[in-house]
Amino acid sequence: MATGHTRHAMLAEAVHIIKALFAGEYVNFKGEHFEVDSAKLWDVPDSSPPIGIAVSGRQSCELAGRLADVMIAVEPDPDLGTCSNEARRWQASGRSVRSASTEPRSAVLRAHSTFRWFGGGWKVNSELPGTRAFAEASK
Repeated sequence: MATGHTRHAMLAEAVHIIKALFAGEYVNFKGEHFEVDSAKLWDVPDSSPPIGIAVSGRQSCELAGRLADVMIAVEPDPDLGTCSNEARRWQASGRSVRSASTEPRSAVLRAHSTFRWFGGGWKVNSELPGTRAFAEASK
């Protein structure tokens, strides 16, 4: 399994490749993790879509600050916004889980069925080896 440092390095390379592809030219890239030979997007939009990077701590905040257009907080932690803003001022995105019902049990069940990925916390989700493990952990 890739370490956090390796995953961040892979993500940085991938973002560089994606941005180069949306420039509309042929892309040649040889990095530590990825190699691209003469790739090209033929139907390039008038403007590149914004790239969002999820943040969970200082390293990901710094990575997103360097490379992303949007910071995506994985939990409602104000420190994520603070450390991200130290790297760059930008648009921030996050998700807050809310569910309403006259029956509390119904609200909880709806929230869980819609946002079960949110309940275990980022550390749990990021360390799971695959979709089957996630399904089991989020029961």
